[in-house]
Amino acid sequence: MASKFFIRYILMVVIFSVGTWLFADTTLPGKMAEGAGALRRYAKFKFDPSTRLNSLKNTHDLVHSDGAMRVPNESKSSIRSDNIAEELASMIGEGRLVELRRACRMTGERFELDVDAILKLSPSHRPRFYFSDNYQFILCEVPKCGSTDWKKALLAMEGIANYEDGAKIGKPEAHFLGQYLYLWDFYNESNPRSVALTKQRISTYTRIITVREPLQRIVSAYKDKMLPTGTGGSLFAEISKRIHEFYSDSVTANQATNGSHASWKEFVRYLLDKNREVFYDSHWKPISEMCYPCISAYDYVAKLETMHQDAKLISRLLQFDITPFFPASGGEFRHETWSTEYRNYFEELPIVEREKLYDVYALQYLLFGYPKPTFL
Repeated sequence: MASKFFIRYILMVVIFSVGTWLFADTTLPGKMAEGAGALRRYAKFKFDPSTRLNSLKNTHDLVHSDGAMRVPNESKSSIRSDNIAEELASMIGEGRLVELRRACRMTGERFELDVDAILKLSPSHRPRFYFSDNYQFILCEVPKCGSTDWKKALLAMEGIANYEDGAKIGKPEAHFLGQYLYLWDFYNESNPRSVALTKQRISTYTRIITVREPLQRIVSAYKDKMLPTGTGGSLFAEISKRIHEFYSDSVTANQATNGSHASWKEFVRYLLDKNREVFYDSHWKPISEMCYPCISAYDYVAKLETMHQDAKLISRLLQFDITPFFPASGGEFRHETWSTEYRNYFEELPIVEREKLYDVYALQYLLFGYPKPTFL
């Protein structure tokens, strides 16, 4: 079964990818029509190419199980646009932007949207932008910062998945279907229409980023992608194995389970190695190198630690209820438990390595207003 699933997945990726670079946004209807049958079999979602075509006309409707276009009660009727400014002012969102502006000045940059500078970046360095035309919204996706939940929300916003079923979308399906909303898949720098449309989206859509305590994010990435108990699959298993082979010594090699994956200390050595030969993945890449917060000038900076509360405010900002995708995390007890586990990982390291690792991510602490950990 697994091999059949994998073959089906590869075939669909090939089908949906061909032609994107040549035709930019003009290929979207064709791609959606071509893939509709495969998506029904793969994800079992209600899907209709006409739904995606309608979304390009900036409708604010969602597709329900009966195929009708109507607005869910939760997302519109209870939202009042006239108090968005007051809500923003009463929350800490504006304070985060103030801190970000100040940090940008301290690093010699201006907190000001520069679309031309963004478009001049090489394809591999462009911000990880995902978008919704329905709700005129751009998200910079940051791995280990709720990115899967955000993709589920975006799929519901665009009508690719039913709103009622959106929170039930599995992780593989969310990432697979999310490719339809990756901004740069519809950008062709040699196509004037594509360039103009991309500039319009970036400059006029609400831009949001979700961040996380930088070193907690690294521990989370290690646990999820480097350990056999995580969700990294064969790709990250190979990366973990290579890190182990490059950075192990006689002591840590014996301590590593089965000698086949990277220990925490080996992973830290890898992160500190400026001449590393192993692939440097987005799950531990600094956020500022993926989302360029100063030149992207985000309208709202959400934090994973407070995402349930941020989601309420963002729902008002976007006029779409995203709170079902970001349920309460379990309160202070969960945060205290995680903080203890987080501290334990770093107490394994010599103080010199702790300080060096902090230095790698120090800019993230400055930009997003996180205090330096007390144990450093």
